[in-house]
Amino acid sequence: MRGLTDEMSESQSTETELSPEELNSLVNDTALYILRDEKLFNLIKRQDIVKFVLKEKKRHFINVIKRVKTMLKETLNLELIDIDPNKQYALVNRLRCKENVFPREVEADRTLLLLVLTLIFMSNGVMAESSLFDVLKHLKILNPKVDKKHGYFGDAEATIKRKFIRSAYLDWSVIPGTDPAEYEFRWGKRADEEISKKEILEFACKVIGDTEPEAWEKQFEEAVNQNRERNVRNE
Repeated sequence: MRGLTDEMSESQSTETELSPEELNSLVNDTALYILRDEKLFNLIKRQDIVKFVLKEKKRHFINVIKRVKTMLKETLNLELIDIDPNKQYALVNRLRCKENVFPREVEADRTLLLLVLTLIFMSNGVMAESSLFDVLKHLKILNPKVDKKHGYFGDAEATIKRKFIRSAYLDWSVIPGTDPAEYEFRWGKRADEEISKKEILEFACKVIGDTEPEAWEKQFEEAVNQNRERNVRNE
């Protein structure tokens, strides 16, 4: 099991064994690999960076990834966030605008993701799977009586349960005390880091109509807190 001592020894070995030129080369190569490999619904894995970039220099991972994070932040305003510390990462672009959050080829998945996140957020941050799917059935996005694939969204249930969970946009867990087991959804770590709760709340108010963000006290407070925390981090 890895611990603080292991990480310190990795960092120390990097400083003592790598020349500045070698370290810079590893950092540049790792950053390029991340930028080339990053896709909306993929996570970047430590094991892949080691396999395809660092190779025999894998013991230098901790120091390299630290410097990569700084480089991406300072040069491109991209944040490499820990999804599973030292195992999986996601690249977050704080400058994405609402009209162009994701690439065109995944526009349907983008729309479905934002809809699902909105429903969960407006349900005080947690929503039973049965309740979520009932809403999607009402919207004709899910229809168990006919072909599972929607004309635009495709197999929405599979996308939610596989793609969105695997990419850390959603968390999926058993509701305590249920037998047989029932499940509920929450925002995943990547959604918390990447998606603006303020914009989600404003969107929901437009859909509902005749309501202001401040009327939703819990959601409004969460949106304000998220925005404040991001501003502090960016100072």
